[in-house]
Amino acid sequence: MRTSLELAAGLELSGSIRLEKKLGEGGMGSVWTAQHLALHTQVAVKFLAAHMAQDAAAAARFQREAMAAARIKSPHVVQIFDHGVSPELGPYIVMELLEGETLSAFVQRHGRLSPAVTARILTQLCRALSKAHAHGIVHRDIKPDNLFLVDSEREAFVKVLDFGIAKNLRDETSVTSTGSMMGTPHYMSPEQMLSSKHVDLRADLWATAVLAYHCLTGGVPFDGETFGAVAVAVTQAQFVPPFAQYGVGSPALDAWFARALSRDLGARFGSAEELADSFVQLAAAAGASPALLAAAATLSTGPGLPAPTFNGVANTNGGKPVARSLVPVLAAASAVALLGVGTLVLLGSHDTPTTPISAT
Repeated sequence: MRTSLELAAGLELSGSIRLEKKLGEGGMGSVWTAQHLALHTQVAVKFLAAHMAQDAAAAARFQREAMAAARIKSPHVVQIFDHGVSPELGPYIVMELLEGETLSAFVQRHGRLSPAVTARILTQLCRALSKAHAHGIVHRDIKPDNLFLVDSEREAFVKVLDFGIAKNLRDETSVTSTGSMMGTPHYMSPEQMLSSKHVDLRADLWATAVLAYHCLTGGVPFDGETFGAVAVAVTQAQFVPPFAQYGVGSPALDAWFARALSRDLGARFGSAEELADSFVQLAAAAGASPALLAAAATLSTGPGLPAPTFNGVANTNGGKPVARSLVPVLAAASAVALLGVGTLVLLGSHDTPTTPISAT
C-alpha cells in the first residue's frame, strides 16, 4: 500500500531509476521521464494512481499490461524494462521513451494517406499483432492513438502501445467479467460489442481494418453521435468503402474492406499476416508500384515535443493539425487513458473518438 510519499523529481525507484519530470497526470495515474542509472539512458515510468491501486481489477490489468508487452518481444511493440510495486510509490512500469508522433496526429497533419503509406503502416502493425497472437494475446484496443510512429533517421517505425486491456487467451484467470465491454467503440468488432471477454484475435483484425479505413479517408466506417448509434452501425456492418465514397484505392481494396469488416467471423481474414499481405498486394495493384511501397517506408514524422500520455510515450509531435473535418479530441498522444476507466467521448458524425471505454 502506498504511503504518503508524493511523486517528485529526484526520487529513486528500485535503486536504478531516478525521476526527472512529470509528463502528464489524470484519473488513472501519471507518466514521468526518468534516468535509468544502470543503462545511462532516459526512460518513461508509468505509475498507477493510488486510488486505482486499491482496485484489485485495475491493479491486475496494470500488471498484465507490462507482462503482455514484455512477453511479445517484437521491435514493433513498446519495450518494457521493468515493472513492480514500490511500497512508497505504488505500481509502476518502466518502458522505453519514444520520439515521434501517434498515427492519429500523423493523419491530422498529413490528411488522407495513400494506399502505399497505409500498406507500410499495416505491415508493421500486423507484424506486432502476429507476435502477440502467437502468444495468445489479443490487444482489444487497436486504434490510431495506440500506434506510434517513431522518427528514426527520417524513417518512421511503427510501435504498438497500451496493452492495458489486452486479453490473454491462455490465461483462464480473467479480470474481465462476462458481458462487460472494453475498447474504443468505433474500432470494436460486433462480437466485442457483445462481450469483450470472449473475443479472439479477429477482434484485433477488425480494428486494424477500421484503422486502415481511417488512414485512407480520415474517418471511420461505422459512426454515430451516441454509443447506441455506433453500436447499431457496427453490428449491422454496413458501410460505404473508401473507393465508393472518396475515390481512394480501388474496387479491389473495397472488396478487402468488405471481407475484413464482415459480420461473419468465418468470412474474415484468418491472421494478421494474411490481412496485411492481401492489402499490400491490392495497394500495389491500385497504382502503388513496389518502388512506391518501398518509398512509403520513409514516413516523415514531425519534431518530437513533450506531451502527456499514459501509454508509455513521452515525446510526441506538437505540429498543428491540417485544416480538415477531423477534429482532434485531445492533443496528439495526450492523456486519453488518464481520463479514467468508464469515460466515453462520442463526437459528431465526422469526428473520430479516441477515448476507450471500460466496464467492469
